[in-house]
Amino acid sequence: LAILILFQLILSFSCKSENGDLIKNQTMFTVRLAPDNAKTSVAYGSFLPHQSALSKIECEGYDQVEWHQTVIDEKGIMRMRKKNLPISLVKNKEIHFVPNGDHLMLIGKNRKLKEGDLLQILFIYSNETKTQITAKVVK
Repeated sequence: LAILILFQLILSFSCKSENGDLIKNQTMFTVRLAPDNAKTSVAYGSFLPHQSALSKIECEGYDQVEWHQTVIDEKGIMRMRKKNLPISLVKNKEIHFVPNGDHLMLIGKNRKLKEGDLLQILFIYSNETKTQITAKVVK
């Protein structure tokens, strides 16, 4: 069921806002609901970058967002590695954040969240344009 939901989330299209510098991506990300005392969570989904240099990622409800990559080391142990910003992207090539792969780590939860809440994730490029994505909090 989770795989089917993820594939539904991957289907997306984009539209430009009136001001020209904010792209609202119509795909839906998911944010895992963490216990109230937990300060971190994870976000999965897909987005289409409209620029080639990503300089920052923000998510309302959290102080910091990091792009992590899951890799298997030489001993066969799965490890997370932070990808440092800025990151060069291929413009208009969809990026997928999935379990056991690239994902967004949300750090420093600054408000209480509940299942069904909608959060805005912003991908900010080096030229200050932004892609905005809605994320739904799920168990």
